[in-house]
Amino acid sequence: EYEPSQNSYFRKYSLLTPVEKKFHEVLEKIALENNYDIHPKVRLEALVGVRFYAKNWWGLRNRIKSREMDFVLCEKQSFTPILVIELDDFSHQRLDRIKRDENIDWILDQAGLPILHIKENNSYDIEQLANQIKGKALGNT
Repeated sequence: EYEPSQNSYFRKYSLLTPVEKKFHEVLEKIALENNYDIHPKVRLEALVGVRFYAKNWWGLRNRIKSREMDFVLCEKQSFTPILVIELDDFSHQRLDRIKRDENIDWILDQAGLPILHIKENNSYDIEQLANQIKGKALGNT
């Protein structure tokens, strides 16, 4: 059995990367105006379940296990998820990431939870982003 050394683990100093922090600041303004809470780094399995009687239940569960969504907007009082937001960087152009994204988009669609993909950028137009969020979220409320 492998025994980790004393220095095997380290503390991360932020849940978010610098790019995610910048995006979060923009999201905060939109969330405040719309009475949403922002939850970063949410496991897909916390958002979506697999019906126990489904064929291949374990295999379907494995498709959502260990997946993490960048941001989830929820109704403030009920914590009901309204919208998943994925901040797409250059890695989302790789074939494996394209397939992963298509799979997650399909799963979220099956569950009735909309997803919005936003390309990572140096700056974001708050009004444009707010309109995109409202367009996706209104279809769910």
